[in-house]
Amino acid sequence: MYKPETKSTTKKDLFLKISKVVTKIFYTEIPMAILSFFIFFSWFFELEIVAFSLVIIYASISLIFVDDTIPLMPAIILTTFAVADGVNIVKYINFAYAAIIIVAALLFHMVYYRKKIRFGKMFLPQALVALALILGGLGNISKEYYLGTLALNLLLGIGILLMYFLFYLYRGKNEEQDTSRYFSKMLSWGGIIVAFQVITYILRSGQSITSLSTEFMDLGWGIDNNAATLLLLTAPLTLFLATRKDTLRPSLYVLSASVQYLAIVFTFSRGGIFFGFISFVVASVFLLKKSERKKEVLVTGSILLLIGSLILIFKSSSIADLIRSFSFQGSGDNGRLALYKEAWQSFLSHPLFGVGLGYQGPNYEIRSISFYFFHSTFFQIIACTGLFGFIAYSYLYFRRYQIVFKNISKTVFAIFALIGMFGFEAYSMIDTGTFVPFPSMMLIMFLTMILEESIPSSTPLNDLIVDYIISKNKREPVDSL
Repeated sequence: MYKPETKSTTKKDLFLKISKVVTKIFYTEIPMAILSFFIFFSWFFELEIVAFSLVIIYASISLIFVDDTIPLMPAIILTTFAVADGVNIVKYINFAYAAIIIVAALLFHMVYYRKKIRFGKMFLPQALVALALILGGLGNISKEYYLGTLALNLLLGIGILLMYFLFYLYRGKNEEQDTSRYFSKMLSWGGIIVAFQVITYILRSGQSITSLSTEFMDLGWGIDNNAATLLLLTAPLTLFLATRKDTLRPSLYVLSASVQYLAIVFTFSRGGIFFGFISFVVASVFLLKKSERKKEVLVTGSILLLIGSLILIFKSSSIADLIRSFSFQGSGDNGRLALYKEAWQSFLSHPLFGVGLGYQGPNYEIRSISFYFFHSTFFQIIACTGLFGFIAYSYLYFRRYQIVFKNISKTVFAIFALIGMFGFEAYSMIDTGTFVPFPSMMLIMFLTMILEESIPSSTPLNDLIVDYIISKNKREPVDSL
């Protein structure tokens, strides 16, 4: 029997057509490229309102028309780099009102594209870490200190957990979409933004290299060490794009990665430079080994090497100043040993739950809204969250790298992801990366989630516990007579 079309079916068909077109566009590199340009532009001229407005529009369109969370990643990660003033953050509070638009779009997405509840492999480990962060300092930290960093505490623990849960739950599978390629392109753009910001800061300063090497490089959203930490993650995955057969011009990604590694040097971060050099060598070896277009990669690499050699010859005095600047910094620990001793003593004094993330001591000056950083993942964990936190984080690391190594033999992406993670984790052992919610830990969470997609769901401990929780909420079936 013929059923005439109604206005509702016509509107639905129109919505589906628009959704299909928008989805195809958002799966390309064009939106993130436009977003990246305006983010750098906004940072350069301190016109954050331009970037934030564009991000709100971008995220809202994606939430309404795209049945997938992957295209939202650039909006979340890249937006961080638009912040040009990390001290006077009060001015950004007004932008929070505009978030109502995104909240409305999010609610629409959750209802229209509703999914059956499911938990990823990293849900339980992250939940335990969130609990450890909340319990940190239990029994000894003052109310004032605890509440002083509670927002950051919740962002680092529950915030990352909630984002993981939602992104995993509403992840729409699309056979035509290569997620590893999309994610790597996002990191490539992010790396270029940060690299250009570092270079811009140096050019704007008008100071000598020696002077710059002894000062904090305040980029707004972070300092020199934060930039080096992120570039250690973005540069290797940019090189991954140069290995792919479907990459039109691998040379562009080799050039992009080279600029990012060079920017690490210009952060004047000794730890970043050391681990960056290791990362560069290892990533270059795998680039030559795994590249589908070795000839183009070799030619590009040779040209860059030649340019580098000419710079060394004709700018030898500047290079000498750069080397002397590192010597000028001395071979000391920059106060880290005192912090490590303080962290160890804090752990011994409060072994079960630590002193909490709100703790404040005499060896580190908190310059903005942040934790009292012990400048080491290990010492931050044991000092602030105690034995409970150490166990929780150990389980998190075990599950994360179990996922990575299960993919090593399957995808080239996993190899370069591991190189990026190595640089990030190694440097974080002497710095703050692991306890910076955005964009550092959000990036690591997204990267792990993407690697997780290609692994079968047989994960004994995590799945047993999660399945048990779900089963307890189900009603037992009644036998029929």
